[in-house]
Amino acid sequence: MNKKKNLLICGNPNPVSRIMIENLMDTHNIFFIAYSKKSQFLKIKDLLRDHVFVNKRSYIHNIMLWIFICLIICKKQKIDTFIAYTDNPIPNGLCILLLKWFFPQINRVFFPYDIISYAVPKEFKYQHKNKIFYFFDRICYEHADKIITKGSDNELKYLEGIYHVYNKPHFPFNFLIEKKHSISKKNVKLDMNNINIVFVGGITKKDDSLAAFNNILKNKNITLHIYSHSLEEIKTNIQSYENLVFHSYVSDHKKFIKEISTYDFGLSYSYSFKEEFLQSKMASGVRIYDYLSAGLPIIIDDKHELMANIIKENNFGIIIPIRDEEHIFSYIKKHDYRKLISSVEKNRKKFFVESNINKLVKFLDQ
Repeated sequence: MNKKKNLLICGNPNPVSRIMIENLMDTHNIFFIAYSKKSQFLKIKDLLRDHVFVNKRSYIHNIMLWIFICLIICKKQKIDTFIAYTDNPIPNGLCILLLKWFFPQINRVFFPYDIISYAVPKEFKYQHKNKIFYFFDRICYEHADKIITKGSDNELKYLEGIYHVYNKPHFPFNFLIEKKHSISKKNVKLDMNNINIVFVGGITKKDDSLAAFNNILKNKNITLHIYSHSLEEIKTNIQSYENLVFHSYVSDHKKFIKEISTYDFGLSYSYSFKEEFLQSKMASGVRIYDYLSAGLPIIIDDKHELMANIIKENNFGIIIPIRDEEHIFSYIKKHDYRKLISSVEKNRKKFFVESNINKLVKFLDQ
């Protein structure tokens, strides 16, 4: 039997990191430095127990402590692989450099939650992030040995001319459906007079879902259910509708999947603040995998090309042209709901993490 490799992950305790950790435990001894105690922290703590360390995120005076903890773990535990996870490039970049200098035998992996460097074009580049942020973002990409993203196989080609990363080993981690959470949809009959659509996730000014919500809610035979950490902001900025229902976010993921499985469709529809941005095209939202886990067909706009293509190829749902969401009911009527449900249950198996985790293990260890 092969000896387990030692893996250190530094980043946010969110659903993606929790799924990755839970499924790598059979092959790796995992240590985790968390930037906060939010989201999935308690779940990860239950999994790893005394292998979890906490450091507050974004406080400059904590960066040195963060690096110190990272280096001590690498030396004491003889770490084989280090994963710098999510968009904290300053501490991640510093640690990647120090590991390169002092522990060159450690395999350095950068896993950005999203590729921030192409999120906005040059004319807006530094409006939401400063130059120091992008300097360390470059360090993370260029000094890591390997890169993991939530996007497509060829995603790194969009960084050509920005960073020197295209030839680095790359793994798209899109296997985010857990079989233990998957719900088989029993009711395949759609009541056209009472269609229930669920939206999961946060709201930002750059990703303006509220304008789309207002247009969707003009259809009185559609009820929109919202689960979000941004509920107060949504309530403040959206009009009042009888067919709009707010729900408290369910922190237990399995219970959450079971609850949203009672609806008819999952919604992933929003306006980007500039529709041609690559971030709009390449974004791979976790909510998509939550909907598929719950057995729900998905309604998405055509500008989020990466996910729209996945939905089209697998017959996972309905693609509506951006800014035509007011006619959502007519698009729904054109589709056979029974076939959509069947395709979701059949084709989502491609994205089961349990069936694909060996691919990630091989990528990390080779």
